[in-house]
Amino acid sequence: CSYSKTTNTVSPQLNYTHVEEVLLDYAFSPDGTTLSIYTNEGVYLYDLATMDKTTIVRFEDKNYQPLYKSGAIAYSHDGLQMALSGRFEDEPIKIFDTDSLEHISTISLGISGYVVTELEFSPTNESIVIRNTWDSGCDHGPQDKLVLYNFVTQEIAFEVDKCAIYPPIRFHFTKDKNLFLYLQSMSPEYSAYFVDSSTGAINENPCEWGEEDGFFGSSSEANVQLLKKCVPAETLNKIHAKGNILLFSNINRYVIKNYSLETSEGEFPVELWEKGEKVCEFETIRGYPPMKASANEQVFAFGNSHLIEHNIYDYRLFVWNVDSCEKIGVWQFDSG
Repeated sequence: CSYSKTTNTVSPQLNYTHVEEVLLDYAFSPDGTTLSIYTNEGVYLYDLATMDKTTIVRFEDKNYQPLYKSGAIAYSHDGLQMALSGRFEDEPIKIFDTDSLEHISTISLGISGYVVTELEFSPTNESIVIRNTWDSGCDHGPQDKLVLYNFVTQEIAFEVDKCAIYPPIRFHFTKDKNLFLYLQSMSPEYSAYFVDSSTGAINENPCEWGEEDGFFGSSSEANVQLLKKCVPAETLNKIHAKGNILLFSNINRYVIKNYSLETSEGEFPVELWEKGEKVCEFETIRGYPPMKASANEQVFAFGNSHLIEHNIYDYRLFVWNVDSCEKIGVWQFDSG
């Protein structure tokens, strides 16, 4: 691929963007001012105040691996770096300076046949979680593999994997800098544990935070089961949903995809809750992409997919201001 920086200015009044490319991943800058879009043709930055578009990467090869939704993007928590994976097997992860947009370093895992599908920096920016999907000879299909890579030692500090990519390994970074991992198969049994995000050592006493603490909202969707390890039952009972939760750093504030209120179109309301009370309701959601938020919790997004014809979807990404419950913009992508 080629790397360049070009800017296209769009009217500040325009909040609807149509892109004839395949959406592979997206991420918010920690301060919530920039939306980064990763497609099969390139990587773009949108200023959410002006809707100015900056192209930082253009891919010469527009192909991708649709089974895995290959390709991932993430910001460091200090906002100084951005990580971009490749879209094909064995491609390294490139780290960019967010100010100059120059390529500054590369991560090569040395795992043959893997495809990177998700990235997440630790709160200390010392390490990064890399989700890999790869054909490892498992009886039930591709293998789901998480790697915790340490930038200081330039080595893998921790790794865990399981046969089958569904359900995926769930993970979150906590405010005390642990990495929480939740592994489950199709059966009810599951395992959950915490890992030191710097050393990779398993923490035997992970639940030493107060009621106002919680998880970083910049992580991807989490199942309510992730809370059972440390959160009191009375707090869990306030979460009135059987489904996915976007957790903010305060466990009393969260966004839910409410499976208990399915509409006739098979969609589900998206709601902001605080201290057990619903604050506001956003548009309904169905399908991909998953919910994500900026690290400062000011903006979040979710997607809605529609089948156009066999194996061809269009995706809409809705971006919202959390405090005002107002829509900032809509990005539509045509997968055909």
